Amino acid sequence: MSYKDILVHLDDTEVCAERVASAVALAKREGARLTGIA
Repeated sequence: MSYKDILVHLDDTEVCAERVASAVALAKREGARLTGIA
């Protein structure tokens, strides 16, 4: 199974950068579109 769309939650916490980095890596690996939502 591959992902076509990935939604990631954005906020002002310290772990947000790690969350976004993981989402970016997954989106690149899967060739998916990444959308951030606050």
